[in-house]
Amino acid sequence: MFRAHHRRVRIFFGVSDAILVVAAFVAAYWIRASLNERAAGFEREFFLTVPVAVLLAGYSVAMWLALGAWWQIYDRIDAAHKRVMLRDAFHQCLVGAAAVVLLQFLLRLELSRSFLGIFAITAWMLLCLFRLNASRLLGAFRREFGVPNFVMVVGTGDAALRIGRQIEDAAAYGVRLTGFLAEPEDPSAAEITLRQAYPVRALSELTELLQRHVIDEIIFAVDSRRLAGLEDIFLLCDEEGVRTRVAVDFFPHVNSQVYLDRLGTSPLLTFSATPHDEIRLLVKRATDVLLAGAALALLSPFLVIIALLIKLTSPGPAVFRQVRCGLNGRRFVFYKFRSMSADAEARRAELEHLNERTTVFK
Repeated sequence: MFRAHHRRVRIFFGVSDAILVVAAFVAAYWIRASLNERAAGFEREFFLTVPVAVLLAGYSVAMWLALGAWWQIYDRIDAAHKRVMLRDAFHQCLVGAAAVVLLQFLLRLELSRSFLGIFAITAWMLLCLFRLNASRLLGAFRREFGVPNFVMVVGTGDAALRIGRQIEDAAAYGVRLTGFLAEPEDPSAAEITLRQAYPVRALSELTELLQRHVIDEIIFAVDSRRLAGLEDIFLLCDEEGVRTRVAVDFFPHVNSQVYLDRLGTSPLLTFSATPHDEIRLLVKRATDVLLAGAALALLSPFLVIIALLIKLTSPGPAVFRQVRCGLNGRRFVFYKFRSMSADAEARRAELEHLNERTTVFK
């Protein structure tokens, strides 16, 4: 799918999640409040004031949306397998409900545990029900109000056929495959049959095709070594206002994420197997520092006792330090409580015959 479509889909599912979470909150409150207190075995009547209800509902919506964005659920939800949809919704509701419980403790709110359970289960059921039928809703909306996007594929090889099948899969979103364009050195049949038959035209006929037919985009699925010889085709599409795309599966076995970056005025096609979103990395770093600092502060009395016990029972320092390698060979100092003798590294040679593993010394 394309970036503009992804953006619209993310907004669509974000808005739908907000509406469904509010609906689940209202339904859970109504169910819990309408239960017969004595017959159901509840100790007291459940009631929320309007300000508290608005706070909890707004906080829940914010948490559900934040989790969906952070885990990139909205990026894959329209193409995900049903099992993945159910799993993502479950994780989202589980962690979201835990965040509501945390808010309850921080603000000292008196919430019914049964209400929280009903809320989480209802939210999960509504999200699953909606997401499992979302492709039909999106397709119907696009067919009713959208304009079809007509696409041609340059190439007749395996990569072009794969792109063609993916375009067919996106038909519900208004994307239409109109045919294939064959290069002069690629002998091909008059048509290619996927779910239906598509005409194969010569690439030299592109000027005539652009003048006589509606073509919104052209996708180049050819060998990377041929791209330089197709510059005139790119210029022609640029003059006609036709968007061009290039399939970049040059390395089919590389699992890295692919994105476009720039160095000055030079565009760079980037392959990265590590996270590259600086905002998310900054948030993660801040979270790590805050949680680690809080944990050290809370556990400091126990850490002091452990250090004293190590000093009293074994000669040498209580803390072991070692230089280790992190991302891309960056070095950092690793600290831990010493659990071995002070001269353990010096005695490694005489203890190697006792090693339990072949890959690491242990």
